[in-house]
Amino acid sequence: METHVHSYEKRVLFVPPTVRDGEITRSLLASAGLRCLPCKNLDQLVKEVRSGASAILLTEDALISEGIEDLLGILEKQPPWSDLPVVLMMRQDDQTDWVTTVLRGLRNVTLLERPAPTRTVVSAVLAAVRARERQYQIREQFESIRQGEVQSRELQQQLEVAVDASELGTFHCGMPLDKIVWNSRCKAHFWLPPEAEVDFELFYSILHPDDRERTREAIDACVWQGKIYDIEYRTVSPRNEVRWIRATGRTYFKDAKPVRFDGTTQDITERKRLEEERKQLLEIERAARIEIERTSRLKDEFLATLSHELRTPLNAILGWTQLLKQDQREPAILSEAISVIERNVHVQAQLIEDLLDMSRIISGNVRLDLQRAELSDIIHSAVESVKPVAEAKGVKLEKMFEPVAGPFRADPSRLQQVLWNLLANAIEFTPSGGKVRVLAKNMASHVEIWVEDTGEGINPDFLPHLFERFSQADGSAKRRHRGLGLGLSIVRNLVEMHGGTVSAHSKGRGQGATFIVRLPLPAAGSSEAGERHTSENPEMSFARLLAERERPDLRNVKVLLVEDELDSRELARRILEDSGALALVAASGAEALQLLPGFKPDIIVSDIGMPEMDGYDFIREVRRQGITAPAVALSAYVRAEDRIRSAQSGYQSHLGKPVEMTQLLAILATLAGK
Repeated sequence: METHVHSYEKRVLFVPPTVRDGEITRSLLASAGLRCLPCKNLDQLVKEVRSGASAILLTEDALISEGIEDLLGILEKQPPWSDLPVVLMMRQDDQTDWVTTVLRGLRNVTLLERPAPTRTVVSAVLAAVRARERQYQIREQFESIRQGEVQSRELQQQLEVAVDASELGTFHCGMPLDKIVWNSRCKAHFWLPPEAEVDFELFYSILHPDDRERTREAIDACVWQGKIYDIEYRTVSPRNEVRWIRATGRTYFKDAKPVRFDGTTQDITERKRLEEERKQLLEIERAARIEIERTSRLKDEFLATLSHELRTPLNAILGWTQLLKQDQREPAILSEAISVIERNVHVQAQLIEDLLDMSRIISGNVRLDLQRAELSDIIHSAVESVKPVAEAKGVKLEKMFEPVAGPFRADPSRLQQVLWNLLANAIEFTPSGGKVRVLAKNMASHVEIWVEDTGEGINPDFLPHLFERFSQADGSAKRRHRGLGLGLSIVRNLVEMHGGTVSAHSKGRGQGATFIVRLPLPAAGSSEAGERHTSENPEMSFARLLAERERPDLRNVKVLLVEDELDSRELARRILEDSGALALVAASGAEALQLLPGFKPDIIVSDIGMPEMDGYDFIREVRRQGITAPAVALSAYVRAEDRIRSAQSGYQSHLGKPVEMTQLLAILATLAGK
């Protein structure tokens, strides 16, 4: 059917941000066969809308410009058949409260996120124009119906054809509101057959329960207050299928009394599905952005931890080496120095080995030396390697075996590395008197290795991140356990290379933890990497305090030294006493606070990275008690923000580790007035 539409009503009106944007848009739409008119501003666009238009194309700039309220007013006062389409291009981050309010006023709006592909813009405008053409058809049918009762039946049939072609349902309600006349399309929207009789009770019963009350309120507002009826609701089929419907309408009055309530319905299920997909995509993008930021933060924390952990063994090695170079020392001191140096060399070597292993894993250069292996031998070797550490700490170590179905192909050294990491971590996080148990269970298709401990447990919130690179439950300066946060990631990768899996389980803090390695039979496998590997990493303090033989005279200067690591604490005490100072040492901030009143130090020297109470909290408490003795912070955290934080907390000086002896002793002499 030919639609009689004035040429003005076929125009696409738009307000370009710039003249060049206007030229480009006009040319783009013209190439698609669309007639378009660029407007200088919203005031001109409003005037042109009054003459007629098939669609409006706007950017988010227009939503905050003068004239937007006039445009909303015109759209609000459209006749029932009219729902002028608006295509709005805007950036996602521009959706302010005001923009959201405007979007509700625009009613029939298609949102395109800027920048949008050319094809998408043209397709959206073409779809809007086609929708407007269908509205013009409906308009003509409504007007024809009102021309006379003589032609009403024929015009009604034509209207139904046009409405059906546009997939719109129509409804007509007389007064009082009891019966409703629906066309077949409208009945289909409500899951009803064409011959069904409809009343308001049936209408409300098919609506989704959550939508009934607000729909009832919208109809009452339209019928009794003359407001425009425009609502989206869900209809539910007998099989609980859901369809989204948009209903629009208005009430006609005679002598200020409502006489008829008419309108249309449209199935918008597909549009809702696309909106939900868009919402999900935005949520995925937001989650990805958060994950990227989290990963970046973890890397920053890892680099700071790496600096700390690499400097820590260097501090003890350099300090004791320089101490030995000072004089001929007693055999007991020589033996102690050698033990400390040897222990910290092993720490340094393990740190480097962890870094190299992770580098090989990331680059794909790890190769397994697969051979026939006995699982019991691998477990026995791993247990024997950690037994001295467990005995020294007072942790009971148990192992239990079930018969395992013979040898399988695996890399024994790599699997032993996996189990060593898990056992070492279990011992590290289990206090003296606790128990660590390793069990081997033979299942139908795989073998399981359980490493259980009665230690600190794992926070449930941290469990999902346990096997990630650089991940540590406590990455702050107060963390009590050393390491780079690579051990569990290495374990997971090595286990997966064997075709196995690993999982961690814990009921929470203080409830212990269980790591389960599952290896398929007959091919060897291991489980996802377990826990953070932490070697014995004595924290650095006062590393190169013996660079020169001559030292400042600190005789009778009372120095309170706060250091939680035994090797570093003993080294620093010897150096201070050799320089004439009266040194009193404390292994924690809490212990130092107890010693302060009786000792009354001239100078305080404190490590930053200590458990329970770190160096920042310690010095703040000292200042709160009114103690004004100057303080020197020693830390492996040497970034600019770390130095600023030290000064703000109450330290007069911040020295990075390893510390130059001459620099530290000179600072102490200066602070002591010597």
